[in-house]
Amino acid sequence: MLLIDEVRSHGEALHVTRRNAYDRLKEVVSPAQGQLMPVNAKYVPETMTVNCFTVFLLTNHTDALAIPEDDRRIAVLSTGKVPQKSWDHAIHAWAENPQNIGALARALAERYQAAPSEQRYPAMSRRLPDTAARALMVRESRSPLSLAAEAFSDACPTFCWRYEQYLRWVVEVYNRQQPDQAVSRRALEGPKAVVGAARPFFGESILCYDGTRQIRLFFKDPENTRTAVERKAALQQLDTWLSTQAAEYAANGGF
Repeated sequence: MLLIDEVRSHGEALHVTRRNAYDRLKEVVSPAQGQLMPVNAKYVPETMTVNCFTVFLLTNHTDALAIPEDDRRIAVLSTGKVPQKSWDHAIHAWAENPQNIGALARALAERYQAAPSEQRYPAMSRRLPDTAARALMVRESRSPLSLAAEAFSDACPTFCWRYEQYLRWVVEVYNRQQPDQAVSRRALEGPKAVVGAARPFFGESILCYDGTRQIRLFFKDPENTRTAVERKAALQQLDTWLSTQAAEYAANGGF
């Protein structure tokens, strides 16, 4: 068992730095079979050992790690409120009774047999418990730029906009929230820089906000594999779709 306390990614560090800490930790939490790792103890030369550890991380910070939402390695549990001393005495007194321990063992065995296979064999299902603590850490560890994109989506009065418009607004929102780390539009043009953004579709990608904070790119062709005829047909289809959506939205009081 590997126990690490006082875990926290530096609060003032850039998101990419905090994410690097998570990526490095992945190698320890889910190593390849037979992978060696260094062990450096005080007053003892560094040695290499097979990584077969179960890792426990302890922290007092809800943003300790920059955990992505699709992570399958790290579960987050909360200890809740510190119990009173009387509770400690009561639980120890209960545990000292052999009959109580026997009843607990039987109850756990029955519950195990009745549980679905994915709960009995979590290593096979690779599913993490959906805890409120994990949802909070995922939320608070998101990059400021991602939160700016979400803020823009919540405030945007329309549901469709061009890539350039979306990018410009996200930069403005981000710079208002992070004046000490202001970024330029050019700095955000990488394919992974803006959540939901991708390379423009022939310079005029259309992004759609569907009401669930998801930005969807229509008619994406990143490899530019379509012929001129196919591109023209796709753009005509896009114009038809936008016209239909705009008419329906206007009929419902939009715009």
